[in-house]
Amino acid sequence: MSARSVLVLVVVLAACGDDSVRTLADAPTFPDGPADAEVDAPIDGPDDVELTVVLAGTGGGEVTSDPAGVTCGATCAAGYPSGTLVTLTAAPDVGSVFAGWSGGGCTGTAATCEVSLAAATSVTATFTLATYTVTVSKSGAGTGTVSGNGIACGATCTATVDHGTLLSLAAAPTALSTFAGWGGPCTGTGSCMVTVTGDTTITAAFALDDLTLSVTRGGTGTGTVSSAPAGISCGVDCDETYMANQLVTLTAVAGTGSTFAGWSGGGCTGTGTCAVTMTAATAVTATFTLDTYALTVTPAGTGTGTVTSVPAGISCGADCSQLYDHGTMVTLTAAPTLGSTFTGWTGSGCTGTSTCTVAMTAARAVTATFTLNTYLLTVMKIGTGTGTVTSSPAGISCGGDCTNLYNHGQAVMLTAVATTGSAATVSKFVGWTGGGCTGVGTCTVTLAAATTVRARFDLAPNLMFVTSTTSTAALGGLDGADNTCQSLAQAAGLVGTGANQNATFRAWLSSSTMSASTRMNGARGWVRRD
Repeated sequence: MSARSVLVLVVVLAACGDDSVRTLADAPTFPDGPADAEVDAPIDGPDDVELTVVLAGTGGGEVTSDPAGVTCGATCAAGYPSGTLVTLTAAPDVGSVFAGWSGGGCTGTAATCEVSLAAATSVTATFTLATYTVTVSKSGAGTGTVSGNGIACGATCTATVDHGTLLSLAAAPTALSTFAGWGGPCTGTGSCMVTVTGDTTITAAFALDDLTLSVTRGGTGTGTVSSAPAGISCGVDCDETYMANQLVTLTAVAGTGSTFAGWSGGGCTGTGTCAVTMTAATAVTATFTLDTYALTVTPAGTGTGTVTSVPAGISCGADCSQLYDHGTMVTLTAAPTLGSTFTGWTGSGCTGTSTCTVAMTAARAVTATFTLNTYLLTVMKIGTGTGTVTSSPAGISCGGDCTNLYNHGQAVMLTAVATTGSAATVSKFVGWTGGGCTGVGTCTVTLAAATTVRARFDLAPNLMFVTSTTSTAALGGLDGADNTCQSLAQAAGLVGTGANQNATFRAWLSSSTMSASTRMNGARGWVRRD
């Protein structure tokens, strides 16, 4: 029989008799000792009343009494003499909370409750399981969700759970993010499994994905590309990893002699800065072109010629200007045409008459001077006579000036005029030799080299005729005789043509006291024409 059954039976028996019931032959004996021994549970007397403690709620705990008797768990009821003041004490188990008293005049959540027993009394002690707050916090630059056991963080990042609850949480990163791991009671990147025994804080770290930005330099020129934030310095380092959604600004700087022509890729165009938001691995091309400059050649001078270039492009004559890339070394060669001489370069550091090499680091202008060759035209007068030679264009007036310089290809017309005058010097032009000239007309010389032309003048022969004309009139002296002689010669056709057109006849009279030689001023070379 249980302890409670014994107590009840004793009470019933006590109601039917006095204390001598303890000595009844059939009275039950208490275990572990004689009938009159002291025991932990009160021995009910005729006035004892029962105090019953009921444990309630989801939690666990223990209630004890003072005076002893109730130890609930083990013993949840005891009899006490009426009027006994019993103090009950509630002690929750680990993971439970004492929620409060009810019945027997006990209320509240204090650990103790005093019950004054005047009749059988029942007291309820309620224990509930402890509840704890679980807080999930997200850290890092990335984003994601944490879910499990009523937690959906994003939206809800706290939950209340009972003591001993086994949490199972899973982390899921959003696009462009990576789950970096748990903090708090969980570690690693798998599921978070934790038994809750108190308020708990769990951290889920999400990092933004790392995305690569690659820069390629294109085109014929040179230059560099740098980034803000730092990382790309292309030339040297043309690839860099940035966090997702990072805004990266690229700046291009052209090298000497180059021009930045613009961006392509990454949504970038134009020649300003390039702003890239890293939502995926991205490739950007920066194009640089070599600057080009014009090299212009100007032919100058009285002559002619051509200028050519290496590398090709200039063939002047026809094409005297060409664009070349920055840094190109251009060699110019001048070639005079026939009859001209190349006399030198000017401009862009070129001098002398050899080749000209120009460094194309800017627009350049070079002048090539060609001079037309000049040749000496010499006129030599030969023969026994005299005369003059003149030129057209002017330059020779020989007599005095018998040489002159003329340009290559110049056509010079020479004219010879024999001397007229006294019978002793009358000359005739006999003809040309040299310079391709012949005959007695004008001589035209086209100069392609130094040239000598000879003009032959010979003294004209003296003409004489004898007439037996008798004059009855007065002659008027020698002058009158000369006039008569001139008229007779004219009538005889001895003057007026060829070398004789300016012939002057003088008279010698046989009756004169002056000799013919004296009369004719010593002229020689007589030819009779009668």
